[in-house]
Amino acid sequence: MKTGLAHAGQRNLQLKLLFRRVALLLLLALSLSAPLEWGPLSTRAQTPAPVASFEWRSSATGPNTFDEAIITASVYDASDQWQIVAQATLGGGSDDDDYVYRPYVSAGGVRNYIFDGKAGNPNRADSARAEVAVPVQATFLISKSVAAIRLGYENYFDRSHPAETLGGGEESGDFKLGGDPSPAPSQKVIPASDQRFRYVGLWDITSAGARSIFTSARIEFEIEATSLLKLRFNALGAPADKAAQIKVQIDDAPLPDLGIPVSGEITVSTSLSPARHRIVIWQRNNPSVSFIPDRWSNGGGLIFTAAVISGAGTLLAPSWPRPDFEIQFIGDSRIEGDLVYNSSLSQNRMDGTVTFAIGTGDILNLQPVSIGVSGQTLVNVRAGVPPPPQEWPFKFKNHPRQFPSARAVVILYGHNDRNNNLSPATFKANLQALVDAIRKNYSTVPIFILRDFSNSFYLTEKQAVVSANKNCYYVDTSGWLLSGNAGDYTDYTRTDGGVHPSRAGHSRAAQLLAQVIADVIYSGSPSISNINPRSGPTSGRTHVWIKGTDFTSGASVFFGSQRATGIVLLSSTELICVAPASSADAPVDVRVNTSKGAYTVAQGFKYTASGTDFIDMGYTNRAALINDGWSFNAVTASGKIRATEDAAEPVQFSASSHPGRLRIPVQEGSLELSDNNSRNTLFRDLPSDWTSIRMKVNAFDPGARTQAIGLAVYQDDDHYIGVMRYFSYDQRLRFEYESGSAHSSISIKTDFRISSNFALRLDRSPATQTYTAYYSIDGGVSYTKMSGTCAQTISKPKLAIVSGYNPAGAPSPRADIEWVEIVAPSLR
Repeated sequence: MKTGLAHAGQRNLQLKLLFRRVALLLLLALSLSAPLEWGPLSTRAQTPAPVASFEWRSSATGPNTFDEAIITASVYDASDQWQIVAQATLGGGSDDDDYVYRPYVSAGGVRNYIFDGKAGNPNRADSARAEVAVPVQATFLISKSVAAIRLGYENYFDRSHPAETLGGGEESGDFKLGGDPSPAPSQKVIPASDQRFRYVGLWDITSAGARSIFTSARIEFEIEATSLLKLRFNALGAPADKAAQIKVQIDDAPLPDLGIPVSGEITVSTSLSPARHRIVIWQRNNPSVSFIPDRWSNGGGLIFTAAVISGAGTLLAPSWPRPDFEIQFIGDSRIEGDLVYNSSLSQNRMDGTVTFAIGTGDILNLQPVSIGVSGQTLVNVRAGVPPPPQEWPFKFKNHPRQFPSARAVVILYGHNDRNNNLSPATFKANLQALVDAIRKNYSTVPIFILRDFSNSFYLTEKQAVVSANKNCYYVDTSGWLLSGNAGDYTDYTRTDGGVHPSRAGHSRAAQLLAQVIADVIYSGSPSISNINPRSGPTSGRTHVWIKGTDFTSGASVFFGSQRATGIVLLSSTELICVAPASSADAPVDVRVNTSKGAYTVAQGFKYTASGTDFIDMGYTNRAALINDGWSFNAVTASGKIRATEDAAEPVQFSASSHPGRLRIPVQEGSLELSDNNSRNTLFRDLPSDWTSIRMKVNAFDPGARTQAIGLAVYQDDDHYIGVMRYFSYDQRLRFEYESGSAHSSISIKTDFRISSNFALRLDRSPATQTYTAYYSIDGGVSYTKMSGTCAQTISKPKLAIVSGYNPAGAPSPRADIEWVEIVAPSLR
């Protein structure tokens, strides 16, 4: 029996760590101004990105034949100290009785134990072997004078040593910290829990990884300045022909037809260009449902644990928008995508990324979420696969819901129910129970119940349920697909004789189903709820955001009698257009037309000679930027020119990796007080009567302390007023102003991470020379006023785009600037 000494030591260690955390939080609270609290935008915890991440794996050679030990350490900047978040786990093998003894992080000659005892396989976490199940995690604070850390363990036990004794001795690996002048690590390991990953579909996000049990679930992110991309997965010991498979899409390259058996580490590329790349990882199939019957609790499906990139690279949150609403598909293997390909091999035949569910969502501009389970019925006839009424809406405990609601729900059951001899009465009762469960969450969302593609099983029962429920629709799919039973396998797979649609059949079904659903959810005429901005110059060229309902592809917008150009349909509730020119200095009606009708806002937009200069920042080269009135020349307090353009990391112009945006590398340096060493700062003359300046940032994701991008009205290095988006242990916005040697700021903390599509704004009252700051989290459609004002006179004003405050040694994040607006009565 284990004595209580080790447990007491662990409790003392935990208390010390708790006191350190409390002390750190108190110091932060005293050093920061009182925050203005806002509610979170998602259920995921918002945490800063680490300065560096390290991973050490045991050698797994010689006597070490146990499940491979994996020890990770993420390093965070905690003012005058490093904060180390360390984790120990096992991976790779399948022995139930393996464990590591006293895994540690050694720094400055002191060992900090992640767990002061035996940490082992979750299936055998008992006093006889492991005392705690992996993964185990601990947090330490160490001095910044420490140049390197060591990750390791003092001993281990494995099956090759049958006696209850420890095994082959200590192992460890050394890593250099970011504060050390040595080169950056050769690679970075970003755990699946990092908030820069966007998870689409249904996922369970924990410290052990991200798990999805449904095909077509995907992970989205961006990478930059890295030639390397590897992905790490855990297939839970499943053989290759039973492991979930993936598709990886880089930028707009087409997805390959076949996936990759997922187990361990997969090298996606070692030769990527340094430009920013869009990455999408799709779960292609899930044959592991037959290998692990109870996939709900035993962890079947795709287990994503980490992405690996080059040491100098950067992982970024995706900058592209996502649809506002979901469309959910609930059913059997036709939704899961089984037998899309004519193959009897389970790892080759399924592809959930090409099903009619995905195609329908794409056509309707709705985010498709597939909740399809091969072999599922409306009653519990398969071990480990609960029927839908018991599990709907299939939300994992740790699933981050990223969409406000579904716009439609589609149900397809019947074939498996018939094969399992469900009576019509039982089928009808359970189908009604599923509809009732959906209605508890979505009381008015349209529900579409589909006839089987290849048969009419339970036709009467499906129609009866539809008749008994409001906003419920029966979809007659007869004749949609060519009959496989007749020997034509164009629309059906040949493997099962005409039950599962082929890839061509899924495509045809998507087009037909999308039209049926569109006639219901887009059946009303459009409406307009918001127009922003509400005014612009008679010369036109103002970008206008319009929000409302029932916007569809092909919509047109009119300002008075003039048609708008550049219409971009973002979703069924939002579009962007460019206002035409007008011969009159007067208000005009704004009208949106669709195939279903029209909606008009009387005097919705005012043309005025006191207009707005809208500046598109999508310059294709430096000459175009300079010729359009921009300069890199700052002015010192004594009137001398200070060049800010950085030749080593210059402003970037590109029509491929960031089209329509100017990319600014955020580096060291600032305007604050005596620093006056900002880099790549851009300036543009302002009219003397200006009243407002605004800037939209398409993407900027700071993760190290004080990294910032901002908009300012500028006289010289010692006289300016600005509004900044920055990071300081948490996500912040700051209204700051400097006059001579006096610098003041008002800072507010955000409970959410603003990493894309935000805007900053400064307004001035010419009569009082008073300035007010605003921010927007919807790209400038609406603004929120920040607290406080500033009264200060700025001579010869310039608009300034200011970046900087990047700590030495930290990677340089990129700020993508999309547009700038200047409002002044003199602009025409």
